[in-house]
Amino acid sequence: MDSEMRFVSCCQSPSLQRLAMQLQFYKPPSAHEKLEDDVDAIGSTFGLMETVAAESDEICRVNCRDRRAAVLICLFEGHEGELRVILTKRSMKLSSHPGDVSLPGGKMEEGDADDSATALREALEEIGLDPDLVQVVATLEHFISQHQLIVVPVVGILIRIGDFKPVLNTDEVDAVFDVPLEMFLKELSYNTKTMAAASVVPTAYQQGTTAAVPDWLNKGDNAWQMTSATLVGMQAMPGLVILYAGLVKKKWALNSAFMALYGFAAVMPIWILWGYKMSFGNQLLPFWGTAGHSGSQDFLTIQAVLPSTQYKNITAAATPLYSMSVMVFFQYAFSAVTVVLLAGSLLCRMSFKAWMIFVPLWVTFSYSVVAFSIWGGGFLFQWGIMDYSGGYVVHLASGAAGFTAAYWVGPRLKEDREEFPPNNLLIALAGAGILWMGWSGFNGGDPFAANVDSSLAVLNTHICAATSLLVWTCWDLVFFGKPSVIGAIQGMITGLVCITPGAGLVQGWAAIIMGIASGTVPWYTMMCLSRKLPLLQSVDDTLGVVHTHAIAGTLGGALTGLFAHPDLCNMFLVVPNSLGAFYGSRGGIQFLKQLVGALFVIGWNVLVTSIIMQVIKLLTPLRLTQEELEIGDYAVHGEEAYALAGQGCRELSTMNNRNNDVV
Repeated sequence: MDSEMRFVSCCQSPSLQRLAMQLQFYKPPSAHEKLEDDVDAIGSTFGLMETVAAESDEICRVNCRDRRAAVLICLFEGHEGELRVILTKRSMKLSSHPGDVSLPGGKMEEGDADDSATALREALEEIGLDPDLVQVVATLEHFISQHQLIVVPVVGILIRIGDFKPVLNTDEVDAVFDVPLEMFLKELSYNTKTMAAASVVPTAYQQGTTAAVPDWLNKGDNAWQMTSATLVGMQAMPGLVILYAGLVKKKWALNSAFMALYGFAAVMPIWILWGYKMSFGNQLLPFWGTAGHSGSQDFLTIQAVLPSTQYKNITAAATPLYSMSVMVFFQYAFSAVTVVLLAGSLLCRMSFKAWMIFVPLWVTFSYSVVAFSIWGGGFLFQWGIMDYSGGYVVHLASGAAGFTAAYWVGPRLKEDREEFPPNNLLIALAGAGILWMGWSGFNGGDPFAANVDSSLAVLNTHICAATSLLVWTCWDLVFFGKPSVIGAIQGMITGLVCITPGAGLVQGWAAIIMGIASGTVPWYTMMCLSRKLPLLQSVDDTLGVVHTHAIAGTLGGALTGLFAHPDLCNMFLVVPNSLGAFYGSRGGIQFLKQLVGALFVIGWNVLVTSIIMQVIKLLTPLRLTQEELEIGDYAVHGEEAYALAGQGCRELSTMNNRNNDVV
């Protein structure tokens, strides 16, 4: 009692004296007392004291020093007589809860006599608070932290506030400040969490900054980027899967759909094991990245950066406000859909075994090179080629590679090529609709954020697609006397492809012009030139991918070189002061750059695809056998898309029996 009275006499404030006396008589409950099973947990205030009141006796009895910690609730009287408490802001250098508001404190060490000694030592180390200035008046009931530490709150009174000169340990604390104690006592100042005995709330479900929600994460950008990636994936599956299935002859519906589905899936392991870093990692060559896997937690949970190569003459890389796992998934969707688009040139005659070999080789040696060169920090990226969302990387590459591969595989059967009616245009229309709407993610996700440029890209995408569809339909009506559904689908696709290189770089009126061009030029090459040029006549490009993607992509890249607005370029492009030829004489150079970039993509894909096809030919035939070509799906897969007896389709008694056994 003598020590208590000496302390009280040191306190000049009546309120501090009363509080001190009350706390002196406070005795925390024994750790061995039986606790009620349904006691609610005490709340968490600004991340200061997350507690679990329903603790088991087993945990309460734990007294291991390495699991024990203490925090100092240091009180003093403010200028207006109010009680205030000292708080700190945790250093941003810390791996755990950086930037959080907290009480001074930490884990018990060997030299600490008790919990009070721990709290005072930590306060001295963190903020330079001299223990001689603090009179400890009570230790409160301990609680179990998220990390299963036994945390003891120690209440102390700062006797002489004027003598406290904060000295911050910047490795642990960024700031020290004080707030009224009353703000923690008001009912609305804290949130209550109820947890089971000795349970821990996973960091993914905690509020504030945690390992699962770091301070650099923007939840809006994260949600939009994941949505965009999913929309791009849905373009391939089910979009292109059912589009292909509906556009081909009935006997090839299943094979065509499965080539698309298989290609989409086969890219994923390649992308994780080496493809992503070859496309967006550190530079190995001016046109190629260094291979490496992207599957580690340390890589996937850090803040995204794109590209990650070293630069020579451009501004810093983009650092989106989400993790690398989102970026890897987003870029995977683009690489996978490129493979599926390429497949459209090879339907109805390529060996499925050859296709299984082709996909990993092409992604490794062709797609990764073009992606790195234009998007990943390679020489075309540094030179300033404009390809907002893949007019070159995705569409020109798939069209050029598909046309080249079709040359080496050879044409379909003569009767298939001359008479090739779609088996289900309604299904094809459904696939086309998914493809169109999915393009909102295809182009809208490429600013890597949910921002103004993203919104503009989405709007321009739909302006150009709609315009192109209308123009293509008008040309069909004028020259053939009937509006074609297949023609409308092709016009829609060419519009989507054409706007892709400049979706967020051009104004709305320019998107209309690009739509008119994309509904005209590919229509002319498909309907007129393909019947005149020997090369286009001899190569059997099943779905005309060279027209709808290669030509439309090249056209879009060139028009972007004309219409790219300087202000919009500065929003998105890393090479400063970029602009189209329409906005200044310097833009003429940009137009020429766009043409050179297109020539590189075409040349590389023709060369590498030809080499890949020759290598595959050494391992397995590129084409199906004559019998397989005549029969179709059943000969290749042992299954058919429309297995209805009496409808002109083969009865699959054997397959049905097998499937019944599986079920």
